[in-house]
Amino acid sequence: MSKFSHRHQLKKDKMPLILAGAGLLALIIFLVVVFPNDRETETQIEKRTEQTEAGSGETAERLARLEARHRALEQMMVRFEELDKSLSSRMDHIEKVLESLQKKVAVSAPTVSQPARAPEKRTRTTVRYHHVRDEDTLYRISRKYGLTVEALLRMNNLTPDALIHPGQKLIVGPAK
Repeated sequence: MSKFSHRHQLKKDKMPLILAGAGLLALIIFLVVVFPNDRETETQIEKRTEQTEAGSGETAERLARLEARHRALEQMMVRFEELDKSLSSRMDHIEKVLESLQKKVAVSAPTVSQPARAPEKRTRTTVRYHHVRDEDTLYRISRKYGLTVEALLRMNNLTPDALIHPGQKLIVGPAK
C-alpha cells in the first residue's frame, strides 16, 4: 500500500467525525443565538411574578373587607326589619287606643253641657265689589274704579299672572 492510499483511507475514516463535530458546533451556535441565556429576561419575569402575587394579595384583602362590609349590611337590614315590625305593631296599638278614645268622646259628648257663648259682636265692613263680565280685564276694572292694577291685585290677594273669570267677585274698595 502506498502512502497516498493510506492517507486517503485515514481521511475517509475521519470524515464522519469531522462532519459530526461541525454539525455539533453549528447546533451549539444555533442554540446560543435562538435561546440566549439572558439574565435580564429572567429578572423581569421574576419581578412580574412578584407583582402579580402582590396584586393578588391586595385583591384578596379587598375582597375580605368587602365581605365583612356585606355581612355588616346584612345584619343592619335584619335589625331594620325587626325595628320596622316593632314600629308597625306600636302604631297599630296607638291607632286602636285612639279609636277607642274617639268613641268614648263621641258617646260622652252629648251629655256634657257646654256653657252658652256670648253673642259675637260683628263689625260690618262694607266693601264694594265688581262682578267680572266677559269683556273685563284687570286694567279696565282698575281704570273704572280709579285704581292701579297693582292695588287691585293687592286688595284681592292675586298674583300678577292671575286670571279672572266671568262671575268672579273682585273687591274694588270701600262701599260708598
